[in-house]
Amino acid sequence: IKKLLKDFGVEKPIEIIPNGIDLAKFKPIPKEIAQEKLQLPKDGVLLLFVGRLGKEKNIEYLIKVISYLKRISKSLIYLIIVGDNPDKRVLEGLKDKAKKEKVEDRVIFTGYLDYEKVITVYYASDIFVFSSLTETQGLVVLEALSAGLPVIALEDEAISDFVKNEINGFLIPWKEGLEKSIKIFSDRIITLLENRSLYNTLSQNALETSRNFHIKKINQKLISLYNDLLKGYNIINA
Repeated sequence: IKKLLKDFGVEKPIEIIPNGIDLAKFKPIPKEIAQEKLQLPKDGVLLLFVGRLGKEKNIEYLIKVISYLKRISKSLIYLIIVGDNPDKRVLEGLKDKAKKEKVEDRVIFTGYLDYEKVITVYYASDIFVFSSLTETQGLVVLEALSAGLPVIALEDEAISDFVKNEINGFLIPWKEGLEKSIKIFSDRIITLLENRSLYNTLSQNALETSRNFHIKKINQKLISLYNDLLKGYNIINA
């Protein structure tokens, strides 16, 4: 957004204060217990998407990814889609897409979950996958990092603010074509499944990244900015 404002010709100073996460709510839950609470499969790898089921979220892309993985991988891999849309035709359209791709047995739609259950589903999952290209921040990605999930997402300026390629996840190029992008996206998933050491490193780095976005730290940054403005414009003594 800062870049966009600059492109529009805005010359005033711009400070970025991102949304923060209340990390106190992210208390680790053993994976099997989290899966049992939400009645999710325990016999495979769980890829997770959380978000509104809107066209702009590009969820059909993820269904194509799981379809590709089903064809090339011997691993049992599921895609968990958490979210809803007031227009029920959207959900039905995604279910039809899963059937068309012959992955209705691999795609699980949970519908709307309250926030406590959303946190549980992060701990039930293995990798967070994200295909949206319309985010201004992408708070769910930050939540996934807070639960120690490596993130695999399409390359996007908003997401790259906190997902660092090969550090706490992978950013996947998409401008060179859909098929190539899906292959790279899928290959990165398989890489994490086959390399436990790399997975653990990215998971630990994800947790460390999230600490920079603790709501207390973000609030302190906001207060400091206000104090600097008060001093800079002599408002305190006015």
